Amino acid sequence: MDEPLNYFQDIPVGEVSSAVTKLVYEAYLKDTDSLEIAVADSIVEVELDVPRLYSFNKELKSLNLENVTARNHCVALHMQRMFAGSSTTWNADKVFSELRLVALKERQRKDTVSGRFLGLLSYNLDVFELMLEERSGGQSSHLRSLFPV
Repeated sequence: MDEPLNYFQDIPVGEVSSAVTKLVYEAYLKDTDSLEIAVADSIVEVELDVPRLYSFNKELKSLNLENVTARNHCVALHMQRMFAGSSTTWNADKVFSELRLVALKERQRKDTVSGRFLGLLSYNLDVFELMLEERSGGQSSHLRSLFPV
């Protein structure tokens, strides 16, 4: 049964640890679908739980994600932070290359990292303009693989 979608807008972005979102992102890219991730003692001791997203089990030294939508939100938030904190300009090719890393795993899923990432990006830039840039730059194969129509 599908779990209800949760957009987590009520959780301030600053309350979600960058160290945690990076761990979740790295685990996701390693094809780890587990909602439990082993973590170092140093992280367990200093990081705080964020209800509805994740909690820590100090005895097992693990980060426990509440559900798939919480995992997807953490991964997308890390990607958005990479985008926002980058010293170089992320052009359409860079954005859609990042999207491809996650989107290839997401076929037939109701809640996706790529969708959440595009949603977070839309606060800072015009996603449709990026799509036009990607298309006019001759990279429409990226778009077709992400958005099969």
